[in-house]
Amino acid sequence: MEERSGAPNGAGIRFETQNNEAAVPLPLAMAYRSFQQGDYRAAEEGYRRMLQQDARNRDALLGMAALAMKRGAGAEAAHFYRQILSLYPRDEVAQSALYSLTPANESSEAGLRQLSAQQADAAFALANLYAGQNRWSEAQGAYFQALSLDAGNADYAFNLAISLEHLQENKSAARYYRQALAGKGTFDRAIAEARLKALEPQ
Repeated sequence: MEERSGAPNGAGIRFETQNNEAAVPLPLAMAYRSFQQGDYRAAEEGYRRMLQQDARNRDALLGMAALAMKRGAGAEAAHFYRQILSLYPRDEVAQSALYSLTPANESSEAGLRQLSAQQADAAFALANLYAGQNRWSEAQGAYFQALSLDAGNADYAFNLAISLEHLQENKSAARYYRQALAGKGTFDRAIAEARLKALEPQ
């Protein structure tokens, strides 16, 4: 089944299963049902329970963003969309929703570039935009800017390493995979470890 509602109020909530509702975790299924019925308090409880079990669950993060939009809490919704993009940089639902929450004069690439000079989130969003367009040289610069503004962010280091790999700058990529693995983030550590092993001299 796939259920998808339009951004921003629906926040792109959707489930994708193998024609088997039982495959959807119970807290997520109950939260979604509550959301559809307008019981937003119960929906939030369900989504939070799901995130306690799996902090990377995309549907639960989208649900939390949708609930924030229902309350008119745009900044909170943007926080959840940025979380999704840190996990899934090319997620089009989260990207479009995040841009819809950005003032019109800041939603363009030029606006993001201006914001990226001082805001790590904006630099990261700009880098994701470039990565989605396979503009890896520009993506690398923006990821580096995000990391320079928030040096302890392991997710930024991980994405910077990916961009450097695309540019075949493997030595630098390995360095930032190591930096990412030395910290705590929402990135997939198994992927980072595998890429680092592949890049390091045998």
